[in-house]
Amino acid sequence: MSASETSWAVWLVILVQAAGLLSVWLARASEGLTLEKRFRWLFLACLGLVAGSTMVGLSLGVGFWLTSGATLSTMAVTGIFDSGKPRDAIVW
Repeated sequence: MSASETSWAVWLVILVQAAGLLSVWLARASEGLTLEKRFRWLFLACLGLVAGSTMVGLSLGVGFWLTSGATLSTMAVTGIFDSGKPRDAIVW
């Protein structure tokens, strides 16, 4: 792979990671709003893109997959982390 192809791939991976982190922030910040469902779908799409960029990063060489893998795990943990108020248990 030539240097210009590598730099193009690196910038694409950086763009995908930035979009992924932005999408997880939007999905968490929109809880309770009317756009919540759309931001969750955006998050899921970006999660797939970041996972794909991690797999592509494995073929680019040593170190390229590491940042994508870190972004992927950050998105997964942030997406499922519940910091809301404790809800009352449903009593039957």
